[in-house]
Amino acid sequence: MNQPFIKQSLGSKKKAEGVAQRAQTSIPAYQHFLMTKGIKLGESLDNLPKTDKKSYISAYSLEQLIDPNYNNPYTIFCSSGTSAKERSYWLGTQAANRATPTHVRMLLESNFSINKKKTLAIMGGTLGGWNGADAMNWAFQSIAATVDYPFYSFSPGGNLEAILEIINKMQSLVEQIILYANCSKINLLYLKASQLNQELPVNKLRYLVAGERFPETVRESLQKKASVPDTEPFLFSIYGAADTGVIGVESKASIALRKILARNADLAHDLGFQRAIPNFFHASLLNTFFEIDEDCLCVTRWQAIPIIRYILEDKVILIDWKKIKEIILNSELTTSKDKHLLELLRKASDFLPNLIALGERHDKVLNLLGHKFSKAAIDQTLFCKELTSFLTGVWTAKIDNKDGINYMKLDLETHPNITLNPEINETIYHVIVDRFCLIKEDFKEGWQKFYSVTDKIPEKRIIRLNLLPYPSLSKEEEKQIKHKGIVT
Repeated sequence: MNQPFIKQSLGSKKKAEGVAQRAQTSIPAYQHFLMTKGIKLGESLDNLPKTDKKSYISAYSLEQLIDPNYNNPYTIFCSSGTSAKERSYWLGTQAANRATPTHVRMLLESNFSINKKKTLAIMGGTLGGWNGADAMNWAFQSIAATVDYPFYSFSPGGNLEAILEIINKMQSLVEQIILYANCSKINLLYLKASQLNQELPVNKLRYLVAGERFPETVRESLQKKASVPDTEPFLFSIYGAADTGVIGVESKASIALRKILARNADLAHDLGFQRAIPNFFHASLLNTFFEIDEDCLCVTRWQAIPIIRYILEDKVILIDWKKIKEIILNSELTTSKDKHLLELLRKASDFLPNLIALGERHDKVLNLLGHKFSKAAIDQTLFCKELTSFLTGVWTAKIDNKDGINYMKLDLETHPNITLNPEINETIYHVIVDRFCLIKEDFKEGWQKFYSVTDKIPEKRIIRLNLLPYPSLSKEEEKQIKHKGIVT
């Protein structure tokens, strides 16, 4: 494994020390939190304990969490509730959010040429306080109100039928349609269009996605469907959290990097990416310090509710952009099929911000007989090309027990044109087992030694499928902010 590109932190530690000292002198909740840990005020950053949503944010009131001298509120927003049983609430400042529309406009102009193409931007994220949608919705509307070129903004939230209706009415009036949504919502939109017999103008659709990581096969499938070349801007992902705001954004170069690794398993393994290929985001370092704690992202940042050594339950790797770019360009494990992507990577500046490689959620993992399966691993399996003709991509998974045997129960939704029968069930089952063995060496070893003997006895298998016709799972999924998948 060759990983000379790994970094232990990103951003200014000196500024982080200043944030830590300021919080110790002005934030009532943080002062009390340190007292409960037996820590005296004035400690340096390295000696301060980690905080998280449960032990810190949820344990104190908003009044205790903000600076008593803070008198410049801008907005109130909430988390999605995906990583906790209840939502947490946050305040945004005018200073932190003032430049958001400008940053979004620059992103859209540089990648989708909205200043040259008549554009409809659709807010397809769930509105109603969730920061992931509300902030971008405000940006879209601000752009539409201030630019001197045709840019329409429409905000139906997660209402799929309304999205389809406006696409149908506006497709002949615009040159492109940019949809902002979670990746799982895009999948649901295509399913809903099929259900309503509506043909989408796939060649005009472009995407901004947030809130979920996704296997690269999703982007490639959408891009192929739209007949858009590999190297052209098509779908960009934004990484953020209600707790922190925007953490990072993909670029054309970081997308090319991910595509190259997704297509070249030997290269990915050589660089230490043995399982699902992470999403690569250029870090947003404005007043933010990132470090790693037990593989999870740890953030120090001054904001309306300051966070000090705050743990996000996302497994990440911090990466030196220039070093990993150089390694990929000099690797002998790429092929001639990667030529255009490598050229795009070669032309990218060495001075782009360093990367945050986003892997799986640390707190959303199924433990099957000692083998840990993340949502990312299951997604990568179910979105493989062998299964996309059978499955819609909507699923839930949990560990269940019957007759003293632990097993993974997978509820899988099938396409409307699929007639369920035992033969299809077996086909899907064996593909899933093969893919699990491919991406998890420990499971492969256990399968070959022990679990495969249950193959001929479905009621004793350690992976059991429950195939459901569309829209059995989709109708519930449409109501969710994000696709949860794993049930714990």
